[in-house]
Amino acid sequence: MFETIQGEGVYTGVPAVFVRLQGCPVGCPWCDTKHTWELNENMIDSVDAVINKAAESERYFGISELGLLALFEQQRYQAKHVVLTGGEPCMYDLTELTELLHEHGYTTQIETSGAFEVRCAKDTWVTVSPKINMKG
Repeated sequence: MFETIQGEGVYTGVPAVFVRLQGCPVGCPWCDTKHTWELNENMIDSVDAVINKAAESERYFGISELGLLALFEQQRYQAKHVVLTGGEPCMYDLTELTELLHEHGYTTQIETSGAFEVRCAKDTWVTVSPKINMKG
């Protein structure tokens, strides 16, 4: 999870909080986030350890929707746009999370391969980058 400027698509130039979800069975050979593929309970770490890591790693944390919202406040993120990416975020039902974020004044965006059904709040912007003939 990190705050930056969205560099692609319709939201280019918009300050955003990127939340990288763990897990992806699609298996794109060119993927630049292969560390997000596996759901290995041995790689679960504390929120602080993951938030403060100096480099990308396979370590991740689990958190509730309300916990994530509180973490945004704790980190003092200024961006009001949230990008859910991965891995493959649509492995999960994102309806509750995206609705909660909307209720708190955030806009939401999902970056997906299109390999799974998209389950989210109706006002979520969905960016699909189709993956064809992948292992998943």
